[in-house]
Parts: sequence; structure tokens; C-alpha cells
Amino acid sequence: MLPLLLILNEIADGISEREWALPATAFESDDSEIEFSGQISVRAEVRRDPGFISIQISAMGPIVCSCARCLEVIADQVQAESSMVFEEGKDQDPSNPVWRAEEGAIDLSGDVRDILVLELPSKPLCRADCRGLCIGCGANLNQGACACRTDETDPRWAALRALRGPSPEAPDA
Repeated sequence: MLPLLLILNEIADGISEREWALPATAFESDDSEIEFSGQISVRAEVRRDPGFISIQISAMGPIVCSCARCLEVIADQVQAESSMVFEEGKDQDPSNPVWRAEEGAIDLSGDVRDILVLELPSKPLCRADCRGLCIGCGANLNQGACACRTDETDPRWAALRALRGPSPEAPDA
């Protein structure tokens, strides 16, 4: 992973902005079903106050994945935002919920990767009304009906069907 470094000596008091454009290979996901593609854009708004550095991060980039229902390849965009505060100095309270700025630099690469991965879809869909694949023949139901017989019912339901009696929409087996 390429480092996204903010060198503390280069950050002036007040508000400043940094931008990076990184290759997708810099942010590979552990999820082999979703891959980053193209260029990842990262923008950081840095505010330096005495003793503290607050950072607003926004990142976005293209992803390629398969639809969870029909397995069609889809291209999408993922966007993520986060904010964090870093405390400068060596004598810090370990119970303080603020990150520490150490070694003269802040590496944002892990944080940017984490916020992008958290925004990845858990079940990507090619469209909201995706019909998926036929469980009988595997045909993509978005492209039309399949040739499978839909009037066949599971024989294990025969006893219940007998209790209900004949139904106009379900043929007797």
C-alpha cells in the first residue's frame, strides 16, 4: 500500500488541503469478489490548531464486481468520508480517544483503505429489481423467462395439498 503521508513540519497553522490520485492497486480489498479499478481520488482537509490536527478525509473510486443475484459484471463507484483528530506531543493520556501524531508524520493510507472497504456493498446488485438466476437451469431471469416447468411442485407438499383441496392455480399431481 502506498503511504499517504502528512509531514507535520509541512502543515501550516489553519486550514489547508491535500489531494492524491492513486492507482487501484494501492487499495486492494480482502474481498476477492469486489475489486477497485481505475484511479482512487483522496482529498484531505487539514486543520492545524495548537496541539491538535483535525483531518476530514474524502475518498472515491471505481469498483468492479458481480451482481449477487444474476452474476452479471457491474461497475460502480464507492465514496467514503471520515474525520479524525490527532494530538501532537509525547506526554499523552492513553485513555484519550484521539490518535497520536508520532514520528513527525501522519500516514493516512490505512485509514483511507478502511473507510473505502467499509463502504463496499455487502450484496452488490446490477439493479434493485434484479430477478436473479433460475434455480432449475441457471438462466438469467432478467433476460427473459426460462424453459423450466413452473407447474411442478415438490412431492413433499402433497399431504398439505390434499388437506387444502383442489386449487384453481395449482394443478393436481
